[in-house]
Amino acid sequence: MERLGELEAELEQAASAQEELEAALKDAQTDTERLAEVVQRLEVRPMDVVVVVDVTGSMQHAIDGIKNETSELLAVLQRSFSAS
Repeated sequence: MERLGELEAELEQAASAQEELEAALKDAQTDTERLAEVVQRLEVRPMDVVVVVDVTGSMQHAIDGIKNETSELLAVLQRSFSAS
């Protein structure tokens, strides 16, 4: 009988935990829906991107890095804005 009481207590705890999880899930779903509504209202406008580079000799390592990463930067920007 003692074991039965322990199992009933565990079952009550599990039921309580399940209720808490269901409430948290409902809150998360509500937050997700609200976020989706906000995202839908966002307006993506064209923009200009300007990259300013110090081309003095002491900045050669930065210049080389920019040259190497420019195509990746453009690809990221294109992916970001073509998805919207």
